[in-house]
Amino acid sequence: MMVTLDPNKAYPEAKKGDLVEACGIIPQFFFAAAVENKKTAKEAYETMVSEYGFGDWSSTSWGTIDPKGTYVSSSEGDQDLEPYMELVMLDGPTLYIYPHAILAVVDSNDTIISRMD
Repeated sequence: MMVTLDPNKAYPEAKKGDLVEACGIIPQFFFAAAVENKKTAKEAYETMVSEYGFGDWSSTSWGTIDPKGTYVSSSEGDQDLEPYMELVMLDGPTLYIYPHAILAVVDSNDTIISRMD
């Protein structure tokens, strides 16, 4: 797995440790999916929800993720969010973690946007 902090260089003043801390335990849920060799966004997200233990908060109405990993909200007036962290599973999906515990699990077929706080 490859982990990149501030992949879009949106937080130049932030300390690396602060970005990691802001992601909380969300990366651990994705690591569990990697250990289980999940190959799709849907499979990885299902494992993450199971590890999270507080239900599925995903919705198709949250917004979209652009090719650089920027979260574009579907709610008028919301600012776009840049990821704190990008985690890329070898031969599998990518996880982006944003402010407010928003996350996206992405592969070539699916994008799942949710929140795990």
